[in-house]
Amino acid sequence: MEPSPPANPDLSDSPPPQSSSGTRVILTFVVIAEVAAAVLFRILSSGHLEQSAALFIGIPALLALILIHTPSAKSTTGLIFKALTLAMLMAGPVLQEGYICVLISAPLFYAIAGLIVFLDKSIRKKRNPKVLSIMILYVPFFAMSLEGTLPELTIRDTRNVVAEQILPFSSQEILAQLSKPFVFTAPLPALLNIGFPRPLASTGEGIGVGAIRKIHFSPGEGRPAGDLVLQVVEATPHFLRFRALSDSSHIKHWLEWKASELRLTPMPDGTTKITWAIQYRRSLSPSWYFNPIEDFFVTRAARYLITSLAVPRV
Repeated sequence: MEPSPPANPDLSDSPPPQSSSGTRVILTFVVIAEVAAAVLFRILSSGHLEQSAALFIGIPALLALILIHTPSAKSTTGLIFKALTLAMLMAGPVLQEGYICVLISAPLFYAIAGLIVFLDKSIRKKRNPKVLSIMILYVPFFAMSLEGTLPELTIRDTRNVVAEQILPFSSQEILAQLSKPFVFTAPLPALLNIGFPRPLASTGEGIGVGAIRKIHFSPGEGRPAGDLVLQVVEATPHFLRFRALSDSSHIKHWLEWKASELRLTPMPDGTTKITWAIQYRRSLSPSWYFNPIEDFFVTRAARYLITSLAVPRV
């Protein structure tokens, strides 16, 4: 007896080769998704919600949810990631969004899109996929997109980061240097030199209570230059506290400065441990994603302030 031919493998996930009409359908869905994302971006920007989770979660979720329903797509995952990449590339020249935001938010965009694709593939195996898709895809991601859209839905926690360094100088020498006009001559760390506004010059001097310091920042991502104004609100022989009065630089797009504190601890060998703490409020949502990122960058800014402003110069 002749052996029976092997059973055909399940080709349900491998659609037939694309016809020209199928390609046009796919391109139509891609264009619809891109236009929808651009329209949503404009709506959020006009409502001053471009810092909310509605942008950073809502836009990739919208793209993915539209494209997972694209008929005849050979690879839905690849299609979504290509469309998402195209949308991010368009964000700079077309939507006038800075490339720093695009770079920092890209992992979140891809993660949201990838999670939706994974959940959609899992849902399709169930008996009632429509109900599950609403419960698992649409409702949770819509809820996640609401953070930052309303004051009641905004987490405005004050963050506090600290940098420490031991300097081979006395606390008196360090305070004498800090009393002079701030001069930013030290090179910025590489990660702070990717397009962020950088401090250029300052006006004001002294470390007595009430002293005002104005720091001028370069433009960032094509935005105008601006100034950060600080005031000394507490001063002792081993402690200084600056309060932020205003900030017109582009840094305010990402965070709001609150205060900056310096603590000097004399060491037995004549050196001094300087602890520079910065308090700020994050402006971007969702908090669970941007809190560690902004802490990372602000910590490096605190380290830069120590090496640039606290080290006495001959």
